[in-house]
Amino acid sequence: MVRLGLGSVDISDHVVVQEAGGKREREVQLTDVANEVKIKTAVIHDLPVVLDLSRTGVIGIVSDGNKKSAFDIARNIIGQLEINETNDRIQLAFACDPGDGEWVGYDELYLADRKNGEISFAAGEADVKGLLDMLANELQKRNGTLDYFVNSENVGGYRHIVLFVDDPGLLEGHLINRYILPGEENLDFTVVVLSDDEEKFILEMDCEIIQNDDFAGIYKPGTEEWIEIKFDRVTEARLWSLDEIVIRTTATPNGKLTVDDALNLPVNDRYAIIFNSRIFSLGEEVEFEYDWGKENGGKITYGQDLHEFLFDYGTAPTEDDLNQKPDAIPYYPEGVRLVDHEYTLSSGKRIKFDCMTGKGEQEFMKLPLDKQTKNAPLLCRNLHLEVDGSWEKVENFTPFTAKDMAEMRKHILSMDPIFKGESHITNPTTGEERTYPIVWAPNFFYLTEE
Repeated sequence: MVRLGLGSVDISDHVVVQEAGGKREREVQLTDVANEVKIKTAVIHDLPVVLDLSRTGVIGIVSDGNKKSAFDIARNIIGQLEINETNDRIQLAFACDPGDGEWVGYDELYLADRKNGEISFAAGEADVKGLLDMLANELQKRNGTLDYFVNSENVGGYRHIVLFVDDPGLLEGHLINRYILPGEENLDFTVVVLSDDEEKFILEMDCEIIQNDDFAGIYKPGTEEWIEIKFDRVTEARLWSLDEIVIRTTATPNGKLTVDDALNLPVNDRYAIIFNSRIFSLGEEVEFEYDWGKENGGKITYGQDLHEFLFDYGTAPTEDDLNQKPDAIPYYPEGVRLVDHEYTLSSGKRIKFDCMTGKGEQEFMKLPLDKQTKNAPLLCRNLHLEVDGSWEKVENFTPFTAKDMAEMRKHILSMDPIFKGESHITNPTTGEERTYPIVWAPNFFYLTEE
């Protein structure tokens, strides 16, 4: 599944108005009112519109006059596939007209860290023909296997191939067209064709994604269904940024993040991913409203640039960086060394701890409210105490004095600093200053407002 944007969905076919049961004026009026309510409320706005590539054989993306908008939509799809799908489930391929120039850099972006032909990139007539020949041979093999094992439990199980073609003419006359048929999900193959004119499509489409002056959305020829969409936008710069955030992560061996992987990440790394992903998908500016009270000016709208919370984490921030961005997500002083920090307290006691992870946060939140003290997060950092030469997990703070606790807290937080994520706001009427946790903003994760 890939998200295309926000759209309006008509559910009127699923809403049944019960007749009042009689012909008296009052009963007729009730039925009329119910029908009016149905008409006014049966269209739900600003719902995420998704496309199931596993059940879509042929997709056309068309933007009249030029293909810039079509490329923007395609980038959105590509970015989501790279983030959400593992290499053993999907294979991307690009057949390109070198004259377009829109895919410049994609060969480096997608091939730099990839082996064994997991992603194929071809530009120019000869290279494209070689790519299409290779894919046609693979599809021919799949087709033969499926014909042979029809009704067998062994059918399928292939990596899903998604082929992006930036010029319909590149497919003309090639054998691969035999396997590019609407609804051919059994072959685990989807082709996405970009064009600046709907008339140039030489294939029958499962659906057309359209962006022009008259209409923006999806058209499904088989059902004559039209869905208007406010498309998510992904620029070239943001795609390259995303590559650095997620596609090339070294946090896991395969470069992808499962839910468990994400929970095992250090908390500040998780925040960095969340903030960068928010910038990538919804923009760098977060608007929010704060109510100071009627007597102090009422509701005021503020804007927060999320870049103020981010360093360039490729290198340790300088003192100037720290001064310019005092509220940014903290940098771990020990870099990638995030576990088994050892420290000897002035009392001679020796402790060991890890930086807080998502699982540690979960552990803390599961504690009863009366147990969620200021020192409880220390236990959720896998805190250990050395006893007779062996490390024992700390279950409570009985072994420590008040001085031990203060010293331990200071050192642990110096190695694992806390990110508050607060935006500083000022009342324009009174001059009063307050802080606002930016992730509380209603549109931080979803654009709920125009």
